[in-house]
Amino acid sequence: MSDTPRIHQHRPLSKLNTTVKGFSFIEALFSIAITALVASFAIPSFDRFTATLQVRDTTFQIRNFFTGAKVWAVKNHLPVLICASTDGTQCNRDWSGQLMMITDSNQNRTFDVGTDFVLKQEALGARHLNIRAGRNLFSYPIRRNGSLGILGDSIFICHPKYADLGLRVVLWRTGSYRITDKDSDGNPLSCPSS
Repeated sequence: MSDTPRIHQHRPLSKLNTTVKGFSFIEALFSIAITALVASFAIPSFDRFTATLQVRDTTFQIRNFFTGAKVWAVKNHLPVLICASTDGTQCNRDWSGQLMMITDSNQNRTFDVGTDFVLKQEALGARHLNIRAGRNLFSYPIRRNGSLGILGDSIFICHPKYADLGLRVVLWRTGSYRITDKDSDGNPLSCPSS
């Protein structure tokens, strides 16, 4: 081996390949147009998909809250009351805010400050959904044996934009709960859309 450093041979500038490879203006416009077309179909589908998930999530959240109240009532042999609340201190008919599970020691189906106490509060995940009780009730009593203290009812969960995305939680007097997308006549549930 020689100890002399190697000298690299460079090509003259005139022999370099000067052609630039890339997209032409027309090709770039065509790519943008195809992307816009795909997005125009995908975005509304994604919006409806997220709306479906919000309705389902809130419906299961309500059903699970009722199940937890039933378990607590049976375990502790005490009646409880589930009610809607906007401020966490009193019951009202606005089911889109939060749910409260309270003791109902005198079984008068109202929250009495000083005698009854809040066992659990849970904010509903999607406040913009339309949630209403079937008979416009503001509370549901659950007896110490886990049965519902009324004949039965439903809670409707609807998306304001899509009338066909409604679900309802059917509450039976026995304390069983069922989720369905049908009305009481077996027809598809239709919610008022905004």
